[in-house]
Amino acid sequence: MHTVISPKFGVERTCHERSLAHRDNRTILAVVGPGEHLDALAEGCRTALDGAGTSDQYPDGEVRQAVASWVAQGLVADALIERANATVSDADLQKARAGLRNADCSEAFMGIVRLTAYVSLEGEQSARDQASGLRIEINPRYGAWDADELTVMGSGSLSGRSEG
Repeated sequence: MHTVISPKFGVERTCHERSLAHRDNRTILAVVGPGEHLDALAEGCRTALDGAGTSDQYPDGEVRQAVASWVAQGLVADALIERANATVSDADLQKARAGLRNADCSEAFMGIVRLTAYVSLEGEQSARDQASGLRIEINPRYGAWDADELTVMGSGSLSGRSEG
């Protein structure tokens, strides 16, 4: 049976910094690479914050980490949604995207939208349990994956690779 799930808000998935691989029967999701695409998405969100007059409330590092988190959450959501043989309604995604004026920020934000839609379908604990079967690798530049919170946390560093 195929299920269509509706998010409470939304964005489209097209991050160029995603990689999917299968090793040891675990899906590996990675936010890696040189970071130019994530930096462009973060700049789009900075522009959106400037337009809303709230950019001074968010240091650049926090915006970049939020964007990395949204992208990682989108990859997790995509893997879980695929396993559940479900899709997020395109109409609902478009509706959610309507309020977001910056295309780059909108693209990044759609990750949390898809994850939120999946959590609303499965429940928070079930989604966490299912995500624990994924191996998520985050470039340490952006922080580390927190499997309990399903988000990227920490200040980020270049000291090593984080795996969740």
